[in-house]
Order: sequence, then C-alpha cells, then structure tokens
Amino acid sequence: MRSRCTALKAVRKEVFILTIKMSPTDTTIPGAEGLAFGLPILNFGHDWKVMSEATDGSELILANMASEDPNLVETLRFARRTKTNGYNGAGIAVANQAPNSQTMQLLVELRGYAVSQNSVTGLDVVYPQHRIGVTVDVPLSSEIGGGEVFGLVGRAFAALFEQHSVTADWMESALRGVLSKQAM
Repeated sequence: MRSRCTALKAVRKEVFILTIKMSPTDTTIPGAEGLAFGLPILNFGHDWKVMSEATDGSELILANMASEDPNLVETLRFARRTKTNGYNGAGIAVANQAPNSQTMQLLVELRGYAVSQNSVTGLDVVYPQHRIGVTVDVPLSSEIGGGEVFGLVGRAFAALFEQHSVTADWMESALRGVLSKQAM
C-alpha cells in the first residue's frame, strides 16, 4: 500500500492543464430570461469606516456611518481563511483529487437592526440584530477564479426566488415555515 501512495504522489507532481467545467446545468424554460435583480450601490468611500482590520489581512470590519441611529450601526465583515484539506469527508477518490487540497473560505457578513414605530405609543420598537452571511468555500486553484465563483454566488442567490420573478414571495413562505419550491 505504501508503494502505491508513493507512486500516486509521484504522478500527481506532473504538470498538467485542467479545463474547469462547472457541474450545475439547468433545463431552459421556454420564454424565460435571466432574473434581473437590482443590487444597491454601497458608497464605501463616503459612508463606511474601517472599524477593525487584521494585520494578516484575514478580516476587515466596516461600519456604515450613514446609519440613522449611532447606537444601531450596520456593519459589514469580510473574512478569509485557508483550510488545509478540502477533500476531507468529500468522498472523492485520491486518483481524482487535484494536487492542491487546500480550499479558501471567504465570508461576507452583514449585521444590522430593524426599527419600527408603535402606532399607539409612538415609541420605536428595535428588533434584535439580524445577520446575513454569505460563505464561499472553493478550492485554492489557479483554474478557479473570480468568474467561476461569481457564477456560483449568483446561482445561490437565484435559488432565493421563484423561477420567473424576483419577489419576496419565497422568502416570506420560508419565514413562515414552508421551504418547498413551486416547481418541486
């Protein structure tokens, strides 16, 4: 067994070229086009201030100084870390693994508060802090770049909506306990 592992390692050191083929594909829906989703433009140069930054570049936390209430500031956290073995528990045969088993985990996390006014008392009702995080875990490979990751993130966001429209309908259902999709 030891000699087989040594042979595999020797073979894996060879120079080779990979063509990345992202595995997800979808059946087209006649007459349907891509979902149009209007994203807000965040004015980082004007509204956001660095609250903390790791010296090794692994984390950055920004605060939205344009928040109406200085006690309820919206924050954004960006973090990255390298994992040593992305194949651990993946069930991929050693012969099919890339030479580099490291993965990069990227995180973008938004934290903020919701405030509404009680129509009877006129007092503000502050809801607990909400946290919305997007975590991307991808192999550390020169073949996988920003374009591939962007496509996968877009695909994950598209899953939040129904097939033909960008509305809050599915999220409303999910918040009330129904996770099924219309097409299922």
